Amino acid sequence: MSDTPDFSVEKQINRRLDEYLQDYWFQGHSAEQFWRWQVERRQRLRRAMRLDLPPVYANPRAEVLETESRRGVQVELIALETECDFWLPVYMLRPTGPDNGRTLIALHGEGRGAVDVVGLATDEHARRHVQQYRYDYAERWARAGFVVAAPELRGYGRLMLQDDRQYLDGSPAEALWRNSVARLAAVYLRIGRTYAGCCVADLIRLIDYLETRPDVDRDRIGIGGMGEGARALSWLVSVEDRVSAAAATALRRYDAATLLGPRVGAPAMIDSRALVDHASIFSCLVRRPLCIQAGRRGSVIPVEEIETIGQRLSDLYRLCKAEDRFALDIHGGADVFNHDVVIEFFEKWL
Repeated sequence: MSDTPDFSVEKQINRRLDEYLQDYWFQGHSAEQFWRWQVERRQRLRRAMRLDLPPVYANPRAEVLETESRRGVQVELIALETECDFWLPVYMLRPTGPDNGRTLIALHGEGRGAVDVVGLATDEHARRHVQQYRYDYAERWARAGFVVAAPELRGYGRLMLQDDRQYLDGSPAEALWRNSVARLAAVYLRIGRTYAGCCVADLIRLIDYLETRPDVDRDRIGIGGMGEGARALSWLVSVEDRVSAAAATALRRYDAATLLGPRVGAPAMIDSRALVDHASIFSCLVRRPLCIQAGRRGSVIPVEEIETIGQRLSDLYRLCKAEDRFALDIHGGADVFNHDVVIEFFEKWL
């Protein structure tokens, strides 16, 4: 044979991903065409996630497990029943001063789970971890005057599989990054569900719960997330209209190296093509305020790729005469939240 066959699964996956991005991007030229595309895209995403919400849990039960005051913030750990026999851990943070109902959902990224964004650290290794990634954004946002809900994503923290927890007693580095996402994604597919659909259903029920709280203005609910939290955020806003504004940082690259990585769980959809492109997923949010941040010293996605995503979204916002509602913040740091900018963004739009 003149050409040696290239035995590469990764190469084939990357080629397919490039093809999928072409299929899922808006190809029209008018706002009217875009609105029709947006409706179809959102319906397609909902089907892909197999999003099925039992109406009986539209008013979920919540139980307060712990309460404490930390650095001017009241912190509650609650258990929220989002489906039959499943309880979602959520930290609720409230500023001790007067609030005006502005509320943020803070989604954690890779790491220990919701305890990271609340700034809870049990040892020096965990404290350095939180400091390095500026992970304590739930606490920062609460100190800025927002009511903040910080839920656990499935597969992390208290929602890890039991037999994965044995590794938490190993090296400090292993404990910081261990999760059960990839395993859960495979299990959900076997029982006719999807990982993304389960996470989105939890977040929708969280919004249901927030709307029942007297300290929450149901018309002023925003969401922010980093890394895996940004990915879950994009899934939610693509199908949920009650999120008024969103901010995301450390977006994940959708290539074989990322999707097959040991630390990051694949989207794990029945139709996985539906959730591989940030630009087309975030386009479901167009006309609602969106801020995307990236650091020039980040290693997740090259800044040039973030700028391409930003340009595509900026074009859509301009097409819909809402260009002032999209912000792309490329800062000089790592892939972390640029807190001054994101707080100013939420203060403006919530």
